[in-house]
Amino acid sequence: MVNFSALTISQKIKNLREEKKLPQYIIADALGISHAKASLLETGSREYSYEELELVKKHLGISKAPLTQFELEVFKEKLYAWLDCIRDGHFEEAKKQRKRLAVIRRLPFEKDLMLLYDLMEIRLFIRQHDVKAAEDALAVVTKKLDYYVDENMYHYYYCVGSIHLLRYKPKEALQAFTHIYNNKFDEVVRESTLEYNIGVCYSLLGKHMLAIMTTERNEQRQDDKRNMQSGLTIAITNNQLGLDYLKLGHIETALEHFNTSLLQAKLADHKRYICYALHNIGYAYSVRGDYRKAFKYLEESEEYLEKGSHEYVEFLYRKYRCFIDTNAHPVKTEAYINEAIKLSKKFGDEEYELLFKFLHCLANLKTGDNAQYIEEVAIPYLLSKYYYSEALDYCQKMQEFYIKRSKLKSNNRAERSKYELKAFNFLSLRYEISAKMIEGR
Repeated sequence: MVNFSALTISQKIKNLREEKKLPQYIIADALGISHAKASLLETGSREYSYEELELVKKHLGISKAPLTQFELEVFKEKLYAWLDCIRDGHFEEAKKQRKRLAVIRRLPFEKDLMLLYDLMEIRLFIRQHDVKAAEDALAVVTKKLDYYVDENMYHYYYCVGSIHLLRYKPKEALQAFTHIYNNKFDEVVRESTLEYNIGVCYSLLGKHMLAIMTTERNEQRQDDKRNMQSGLTIAITNNQLGLDYLKLGHIETALEHFNTSLLQAKLADHKRYICYALHNIGYAYSVRGDYRKAFKYLEESEEYLEKGSHEYVEFLYRKYRCFIDTNAHPVKTEAYINEAIKLSKKFGDEEYELLFKFLHCLANLKTGDNAQYIEEVAIPYLLSKYYYSEALDYCQKMQEFYIKRSKLKSNNRAERSKYELKAFNFLSLRYEISAKMIEGR
């Protein structure tokens, strides 16, 4: 647990006065007492009354600062109330609380509480997806870790893991989150979002069954504890479960979760998760081959997107993928994808720049060079990133491509056999990828 300073009230007041380079008679003047009586207060020979303490705090410019044991306990409760506000996405209120609670930084002797405040502030940056601010603040906090208490170390490694997640580094994130378990830091702070984040890591690593088991186990624990989860929490959890079920091919189950997520996000009036739910419903319908509904939901999600954001670029990827699958507007699709590649470059999104290049090749599979690029570059890249469902899809397209090629070469036995072997190899790779997805390897 966080330790409070062992200093007495008198020692704390003296410490603050000396830090401000103020003479002792300032205390006497503030209280309207003699210098001798002020000296007795500062040495601890006489205790401050409540009224005297409030006057001195006001004079030192720290009226809202916690000095007594009771005030410190209340302040710590306020820090966790702030964290609840951050988790629920109430950012305007969270910013106000951040300003009010920053008073702890004026008490250098309360090192544990100062560190806890700094870590909560990083969690605000993380929740707002401000990775740069979170990384900069974490670098400062890391330098202060010359000593630690379990409670603060929980939040420290939680922040480390969360930043790795925002940077799409699931292996490193999982290491940080499991470090919390291995050192039993989670026994001090029990938080359902820790297990949720572990589930996200498994999902990003292509271990979708493990991800579902982890997320559903966490949900069950909350139900067993009769914890009332906020609408936003339910929206976030169901969105993640939907994605994992979709990756495993359970489209109807995925749609159930996405629709629950959409309902809860609308009740919470949370535009980001309304957008995610609409987008993912469109994604699920595209996987099912119902492109009319896919376009409907994808277009609806666009209303909530900030152009140039990561979510907007992902939206374009799904939309143009639907164009390719339906063979709708082939000429326009080519132009759209080229524009998307430029947009990805402009915003420094190297991954989507590459993914759009893969789409370009997929839309122009008739040429051998594009087929070779997908085989030698696109599919290995997707597998290295654990994008198993995407890799599976590309393998299927390649298998179909080579089956068509073999039929066109029906009079040339050697050529036909070559393409049939290629098709078989991609079928084998599909089985291998499917096994990885199911077994969580």
